[in-house]
Amino acid sequence: MVMLFGMKALKFPIGLLLNSMQQRAKAQDLLKWIAMLSMVIDHLRFIFPSMDALIIIGRFAFPLFCLAMAANVQRLPVSTPVIYHFPYLVRLSVFAVISELPYRLLRPEADTLNILPTLLLGLLICLSLQYPSRAGLLSAISFSCIAILLNPWLMYGALGALLPAVCLAGLIYGRSFVLLAMLLSALCNMSLPTLNMLLRLSASHFNPQDGLLLMSAALAPLLGIIVLQQKISFSVFPVTAWGYWFYPVHLLIIYLIKLLFIS
Repeated sequence: MVMLFGMKALKFPIGLLLNSMQQRAKAQDLLKWIAMLSMVIDHLRFIFPSMDALIIIGRFAFPLFCLAMAANVQRLPVSTPVIYHFPYLVRLSVFAVISELPYRLLRPEADTLNILPTLLLGLLICLSLQYPSRAGLLSAISFSCIAILLNPWLMYGALGALLPAVCLAGLIYGRSFVLLAMLLSALCNMSLPTLNMLLRLSASHFNPQDGLLLMSAALAPLLGIIVLQQKISFSVFPVTAWGYWFYPVHLLIIYLIKLLFIS
């Protein structure tokens, strides 16, 4: 009898837990869809150069991808074996290489690599911090130093590689780290050095588009966390392993459309 009541008592919280996990998975998929849509809208500028204001919407993409990555890391138990992460890291590394050609075709003047190497370093830093040990801390510091060394070649620079870890801290610890993620997102989304950016945003050199860029980039982590906290009542098509192909394929499609427009 005691066992029977014990089993009944366990069913309710387990059901709640499964429902919570399903809601969270749907929220994460929705977040990824918003990030991908923002990225595509941003890259439409290469087809329609006169519509450069699209970059304001595009500034949501990178912070939201960082937040989605942080949410994936957070849901893993701290005791997860390191080897469990290898397929994820290998896929990201392979697609970082695959994506470089379509990225170069679309942006031959670019002086940085495509976005995936930045996200790869961000993931390595995030995963390292998930292990509360000296080895985990040393790994996080080592990968951060690599990001600093590679700063000139990383899209969004070393700050961009640190953003997923700060987003992870925001998800775990709340307000103060969310504010830090917003600040970091704004800084790494600006193509100019921080000092020049601040000068351009001063009263004497104010450019409205720069102000909107800064605002959208800063708001992205906060709005993303709000999305993750919502109970999603509608179905969301899951973004699984096929999502890796989305980045290089959409770059190639936009490049081909651009060729058609030019010709």
